Amino acid sequence: MEKTKLGLSASLFAAILFCAAYFGGYVAAIIIAGYILIAEESVWLKKMALRCLLIMIAFSVISLAINFVPDLIKTAFSGADYDSIGRSIYNAVAKFSNIQSEYIYYPAKIVVFVLMIIASLRHSEKRVFLIDKLFDKHFC
Repeated sequence: MEKTKLGLSASLFAAILFCAAYFGGYVAAIIIAGYILIAEESVWLKKMALRCLLIMIAFSVISLAINFVPDLIKTAFSGADYDSIGRSIYNAVAKFSNIQSEYIYYPAKIVVFVLMIIASLRHSEKRVFLIDKLFDKHFC
């Protein structure tokens, strides 16, 4: 079992990173991942830190895309016709966007981070579809 310089096992430290990424957001994840990338020697732990940051960026891009469409429609119909046609289209798209966020995006985010925490504790590498293709192509 690999140990970090802090005395924790590499598996536990990776699980702490994924917990911090999910609950603490970017600041906590970047601080922990930065420490791992600079100070730690474990290649597996460095891969997990990069994978965690890529997963966070992917979920941020997905969230941006989901929330961009209603704003784009609101901007497109911001003229004089916004009261009639634009408002009804915007409301329909915003409702769909909220449903998509609530029932697809957030549960998927929870599942991915829980699976990554479990994989970290088992000291294995859980493959995340598009993220790992990008990771293998550019980082390994």
